Amino acid sequence: MVAYGGNIYVSFADGVYNTPPDQDARWKLLSITGPAGAPGEVSNQQLADAIAGTSNNSNAVGTLDTPFDDPEKETMRQKINELVNALRR
Repeated sequence: MVAYGGNIYVSFADGVYNTPPDQDARWKLLSITGPAGAPGEVSNQQLADAIAGTSNNSNAVGTLDTPFDDPEKETMRQKINELVNALRR
């Protein structure tokens, strides 16, 4: 497989390496590079709107509010709350 002239060519024949892909029938065009699209820039508002629509699942998850007497369980509760809060936007 080679990239040549903005396209990707593949050859299923052995020894095809000294001729340009567009001049040798043993090469097959795999893809054609299309025209460049519009710049990918978005406004801050467009970005905020897109993000706002993706965080609903984690925003609905509540934290564990009741502390535990057991220190190990309390550490785990705090870490879970930390994770839940980090997932919110």
